[in-house]
Amino acid sequence: MEPQEIIQENIQRFGIEKWSEGYFNVNDDGEVVVHCGGQTLPLVQVIDAARQMGLSTPLIIRFPFFIGEQIKKFYRAFEHARKEFNYQGEHKAVFPIKVNQNRHVIERLLHYGQDFSYGLEAGSKAELFAVLISDTPDDALITCNGFKDRDFLDLAVVGKQLGKDICVIIEGVEELEGLIEIYRRAETIPSIGFRIKLSARGSGKWEKSSGEGAKFGLTSTEILLAIDLLRKHDLLGKVNLLHFHIGSQITNVRTMKRAIREAGVLFAEIAKLGLNIQYMNIGGGIGVDYSGSKSSTVASAEYSIEEFANDVVFTMEEMCQKHGLRRPGIVTESGRVIAAYHAVVVTDLVEIMGAEYDLSHYQPTSNLVKPVVELKYVLDYMNEKNYIEYYHDALEFKEDLRTMFTLGLCSLVDKSNGEILFQEIVEKTIEIALRRGENFERDPFLRKFLAEKYLCNFSVFNSIPDSWAIRQLFPIMPLKHLEKPCDNFGVITDITCDSDGTIGAYQSFDEATDSEYLPLHHEMDDYPVGIFLTGAYQEVLANKHNLLGQMNEISVDFDEEGKLEIVSSEQGDTVKDVLNDMRYDDAFINNQAKKCFQGLNNPKLFRRFRSYLNSYTYMTKDPHE
Repeated sequence: MEPQEIIQENIQRFGIEKWSEGYFNVNDDGEVVVHCGGQTLPLVQVIDAARQMGLSTPLIIRFPFFIGEQIKKFYRAFEHARKEFNYQGEHKAVFPIKVNQNRHVIERLLHYGQDFSYGLEAGSKAELFAVLISDTPDDALITCNGFKDRDFLDLAVVGKQLGKDICVIIEGVEELEGLIEIYRRAETIPSIGFRIKLSARGSGKWEKSSGEGAKFGLTSTEILLAIDLLRKHDLLGKVNLLHFHIGSQITNVRTMKRAIREAGVLFAEIAKLGLNIQYMNIGGGIGVDYSGSKSSTVASAEYSIEEFANDVVFTMEEMCQKHGLRRPGIVTESGRVIAAYHAVVVTDLVEIMGAEYDLSHYQPTSNLVKPVVELKYVLDYMNEKNYIEYYHDALEFKEDLRTMFTLGLCSLVDKSNGEILFQEIVEKTIEIALRRGENFERDPFLRKFLAEKYLCNFSVFNSIPDSWAIRQLFPIMPLKHLEKPCDNFGVITDITCDSDGTIGAYQSFDEATDSEYLPLHHEMDDYPVGIFLTGAYQEVLANKHNLLGQMNEISVDFDEEGKLEIVSSEQGDTVKDVLNDMRYDDAFINNQAKKCFQGLNNPKLFRRFRSYLNSYTYMTKDPHE
């Protein structure tokens, strides 16, 4: 095949045109490129720029521009839907900062969202403090979700006194009592919202977080108690929002339509009790199509942002007409779909850990055990007529040998001979299959046997913790060499001392590729691998397993001339940083280090020892290589 044909085959195989929303593709040189603001740049050039700044892999590359693009898509979709269905209520969006609390991310999000009065959502005291000191537009909505103690509620009141448009969304009657108590002292109270518990459930992996058994939301009885309490204190006029959330990563929009219809009934009933609800906060949950399959599977979403907006606005209009309601403003709290695309984790190959044997290692003995004899016969006499039958016979003989070794009936040499012969049989099977035009890749055992472990310089637990915790799929692919065939089956493993440090699910776009394996190249000296769509949740959920800490990161954009511009960069954690996090303070480290070297009288060795406190926690290349 010609290089351009191979590139097209790899584009299809990795599905980059299906999951990247047009932000990434492959150029004619076989390199993954980023499309940003009308400019195109190979990712390997960004990696080189980072290295020149002393930032090695593993590395987070941020493209804040994509956050702005997603915000535009989001607002345009809702504006178009409002015009299409003549919906009179406005649309306000807030970003739940739990998705990514990184200051640089929030700053860029507010920069790109200022023309749309983009707001923020907080779910804890620390998050609310971060929100209050952020440069939100004057007319931006700030919502407070989650369970709240008196300090959280008081901080919200302070925010109101600072002139912020804050809505405290009540999760329980006790919260409301606490807010009223603070109001009586401060004589100021933010807007109030009710989080309602619906029977409607979401779809996908987070379906169980919604419905009648959900963790959050007021029951019908609690809503009535809250209304009575507010009426008693003459505060009914402060309630202006109803909120529900049917879960993250909604795979189909039908569940949202059912939830809106149910919420509409509650809206109508609450209006009868004297409340003037101005906003319906439908929560977040717009899915990201990690798999590129545009389906209702857990790693995908079968709808676009435009389809979601159309269905939401149409259903809201339908609901209001049915119940004779004034059209409330629609508030959305989607974060994943805004932030996911902007970040890429880049790692590099350390080594391929596949076992390679050949007949030069075979050690014939005078007393070969029967399974080894049979395997040798299969290898010698396998041909195009019998190769399938003989291959299956070899599987049986391999199992017989394993059983014999477990029972102590054969030697280690016998076991080694059997493994060598079996690998030769597999390779001969593949050779014959290819010669005959057969697709050997359909055989799951052959794929598993051929799959090699690609040891990469990163931590699954720190880079993509959802891959380990909930088997979340992230698009992964080599960043160069895509003009060459990916003729290996690989499994990506990290450098942690944990067998769970392996990626077990991959995108799949041809029937020959099992999602348990990733098509990769044979070993190459320079082999960067990109893990995409990591901008939502992964950084805050990351942990420091094996004391592998935060990665180096670089944030890039293009200047007016189309040249690469480094917006910001951050050094990753050093050994000292992660030890400090574990309460090894500097004084303790110094005292213990001196104690270790007491009596040695070797200041040079002591300085060498201490120098590793400043080392990157991940593997680094020898500067002399």
